[in-house]
Amino acid sequence: MSAKSGGKAALFLSLFFLSLPARSGEAQADIDLDTAEAQFARSCGTCHTTDPDEPPRQGPHLHGVYGREAGRVGGFAYSEALKAKASEGLVWTEATLQPWITSADAFIPGTTMLYRQGNPEKRALIIAYLRSLSDKRAKAD
Repeated sequence: MSAKSGGKAALFLSLFFLSLPARSGEAQADIDLDTAEAQFARSCGTCHTTDPDEPPRQGPHLHGVYGREAGRVGGFAYSEALKAKASEGLVWTEATLQPWITSADAFIPGTTMLYRQGNPEKRALIIAYLRSLSDKRAKAD
């Protein structure tokens, strides 16, 4: 695949996922957080922790990631591609996590995250769990 067609594919995927309706706060509340946490552990737990006091694994800790600017966890060596996108103001929200978890390299070509989750229900669980951690952090502040 040429760089030009790869860029078009990434743009298409980004626009497609941004056009999907975001889950409302009410729909988010319908998700069982124990199930969401278990899905996170199965899908993401090998490479990521949610404990900000643990050292980074293959990826940075994800505690408080929802609503945070990308590339902001100290002590983690982000890819040049992610650092460049972060410098443009990328914030992790439903709209950005959807395409990132679907295919990080299609969303931000050149990134080093290899994980892909094609199942929208599993992505919704992962995002709900990450959001719950940010909501808990906001309540504690």
